[in-house]
Amino acid sequence: MTSAHAPLVRRPVNGEVVTVRTESARTRRPYSSAEVEALVAGYVAHGPQWARILRNSAGVSNGRTSVDLKDKWRVIQRRRMKQGAVAAT
Repeated sequence: MTSAHAPLVRRPVNGEVVTVRTESARTRRPYSSAEVEALVAGYVAHGPQWARILRNSAGVSNGRTSVDLKDKWRVIQRRRMKQGAVAAT
């Protein structure tokens, strides 16, 4: 069964190129507070070395990739900036 939001991919079928929907490879899982704390501690220890944080921080390795960590860090920073801007006004 395909989702209406699955990405479209063009593939050759019987000498003809057709567009088909593919299933998403992974299910989105929200970060737990323990994962966020481990990510912050890993960043303090290693800086923006996402693969190193992933290898050395036991709390964030549950099916996450280094790109997932980078994206979550960006969201954390964006929220901190918003909270700082709200507090300053």
